[in-house]
Amino acid sequence: MNVKIKIPVRKKIPYAVSKILSGFGVLVFIAIGVLLLIAPTPLFSAPKSDKTKQELEVSQKTDDIVIEKTNYLYNKGLYYKAVEEINIAIENHQGKNDIPDNVQLMGEASYFAWINSLYKTYSVVPVSKYNSVISCLTLHPEVMSSRIISLVDEMFNKEKIVLENDKLVEVEKNNRNSIEKIQKKIYKLEQAKKDLEEVVAGNKTVKDIKLSIQVEKEYQKARTIKYLMITLYVLIFISIVILIFIIHKNHVKTIQAQAQFETTMKVVAILQRDTEIESPYSPLSTPGKDLLSKSKTRGGKKSGLTDFESEQIALEYFTDDDSKKKFLELQNACIELGERIDRATGRKRNSKKVSELVFKLCKVSGVDDELSLIYYCAGMVYDAGFLSVPRNILQGEHLTIKERYEVRSHVQKAGEYFVFIPEDVRRIFLDAAEFHHENVDGKGYLAGLTRNKIPLIARFIRVAESYISLINSRSYKKIMDADSALKEMQRKNGIYDPNILALLEKVI
Repeated sequence: MNVKIKIPVRKKIPYAVSKILSGFGVLVFIAIGVLLLIAPTPLFSAPKSDKTKQELEVSQKTDDIVIEKTNYLYNKGLYYKAVEEINIAIENHQGKNDIPDNVQLMGEASYFAWINSLYKTYSVVPVSKYNSVISCLTLHPEVMSSRIISLVDEMFNKEKIVLENDKLVEVEKNNRNSIEKIQKKIYKLEQAKKDLEEVVAGNKTVKDIKLSIQVEKEYQKARTIKYLMITLYVLIFISIVILIFIIHKNHVKTIQAQAQFETTMKVVAILQRDTEIESPYSPLSTPGKDLLSKSKTRGGKKSGLTDFESEQIALEYFTDDDSKKKFLELQNACIELGERIDRATGRKRNSKKVSELVFKLCKVSGVDDELSLIYYCAGMVYDAGFLSVPRNILQGEHLTIKERYEVRSHVQKAGEYFVFIPEDVRRIFLDAAEFHHENVDGKGYLAGLTRNKIPLIARFIRVAESYISLINSRSYKKIMDADSALKEMQRKNGIYDPNILALLEKVI
């Protein structure tokens, strides 16, 4: 479908019309130019004059206020404050060459009074005070007078003479550092005087001086930043040295703890071998006065709880409404005691590792949740008896038979630390402590129990403790991985419950 598009046609302005319009525009432009030329000057300058007059009125009022305040400070004898105040009025007029006479006179009087007070106060005006005077005069040369110049010259000469004398004294002492400091003061003194003279002579402007002061401030700022960076660097360096010292100290402690751990593990290994071979001495006897033990005696041998009895005790413990709260309190107390045992034996986090592995073995073996939780706590504190073994024996490498008996007695002494455990579940904890060195072949201790006569918690701990000890670092024996440790335990027939070893294989 074809669509015709109409293109608009631009209408042309007739030539005659465009010529008339152009001529009219030129005439208007010329007329404006003529008016500008013949118009009187006041016609264009009147608004400017009004504005200048207004500014002058504001400036004059400001000057009056400043002068009044300066005069008040002057009469009070606060000459430096008066100088600071009059400087405001002077700076408002700088660069305009229209400083009023009253401002200039008040400025000269204030400056002279200030400088004269310094001259009378000090026998020799300090360099810092002198430099302050010169700096103010350099930035406000409008206040200079013959008496001020004379007073400044006297101050300069006195100050320079004193500095030169100090320099001679230090030269005699051959003190280079002091000489350099005095030379710097003399240089600054002369430079400040030179700047003032050049400003007064008109060779330098106040703007130039202000620029040089700004440059000096920037330099001081850069130098301050530099010093801060150096200080920061020194602090970082000191922090690194302290950190290295702390790390080294902790490393030494770690080495000492590792040495203690290795020694303890050697003792445990010796006791382990005692139960793996025919022991030259009989199992330990049970003290008759051990009131905390409460273990039963069956067939002339001390024995622990049966699996059924342990389950019943755990179920009854968790029937109370406050059982959850009681258990949390028991767990926290066991954690604290376990950490205490680990510190005494040097076995880092041993109680936590053993208890967690015991809990995992309970779960895969189908032990009730209630009993698993009790076993978990018992796995933290089963070695509490080590707290009663003398430290020198526990850390000894070559033990006599008597000392070995002392170490082995830890299974009987654990009950001393179980007072915090509720009466109804304490027997489970005692089973864990007293029988965790029993072997299924009857060659272990405390009582030489066999197979299922060993309480379940003790059989769990026997496996868990040996496995944890095999996979931990010991200098006297190669570290084992999980599989190697399991094979090593399976190789030793008659020590561990084979059913629990099978469970351990599933867990790891």
